[in-house]
Amino acid sequence: MYPTIWLVGVLGVILCNVAGTNIGATILLTKIVNAAALPSHSARAAAIALAVASNIGAVSFTFSASLAGLLWKDILAQKKIFVKQREFAYRNCLPLLVMTVTGLAVVCAEMAVLYQSSGA
Repeated sequence: MYPTIWLVGVLGVILCNVAGTNIGATILLTKIVNAAALPSHSARAAAIALAVASNIGAVSFTFSASLAGLLWKDILAQKKIFVKQREFAYRNCLPLLVMTVTGLAVVCAEMAVLYQSSGA
């Protein structure tokens, strides 16, 4: 169950940058998780990890990781403020790492509490 959380979570964050937006990443990973026919506790853990990853991945390395990022870039451009893609990615490295590790650790803790009596 715990490897599933980290695999789905990290893949979710990465896919937000390459699958169009966090919406595209969520749809793709949802289909993959459903097709994997995981045991119920792992499926629940994967679903929660995916929800967390989709939100974290929206604040990621590329503006297109979320619709909000694209809108934000346009608003800045209207105000004659330009942020280069490289600077945007660089400034988001540490926050993205901290949010990912913290968010997925919380999911692990939730699953440990939820399934502590079942021994799963």
